[in-house]
Amino acid sequence: MAFLRRSLKCLAQIILLSSVNALVPAQTRPRTAATVRHATVSETIAPLKDAVAELAARTRDARLLAEELLPYDTDEQLDAWLVRFLGGGDADAIDEAEAKVVASVEWRAGPGRAIATA
Repeated sequence: MAFLRRSLKCLAQIILLSSVNALVPAQTRPRTAATVRHATVSETIAPLKDAVAELAARTRDARLLAEELLPYDTDEQLDAWLVRFLGGGDADAIDEAEAKVVASVEWRAGPGRAIATA
């Protein structure tokens, strides 16, 4: 009987503490992350617009071979996809990016076809 009485007393204390905590508002911290403005795709691509246009022109033939497997539908999506391959806007970066785009297209058309079509 004493055990039951102690168990009920402990349970009552837990319920009391839980109900008291429900009345106290939780601490809030400043929501700084929610107020940060993130750049749009167009704003991100703008400084590299010429490099992206050149990369698009250089890789047009390679991209046509696997057009249905590439992850873009619009020109803006194409630009966003191509800018991933650019490390900067200089000629060396464009040459490296061209090789990476061609390798990506070849992978999507070859060994990665099952993944690209999924």
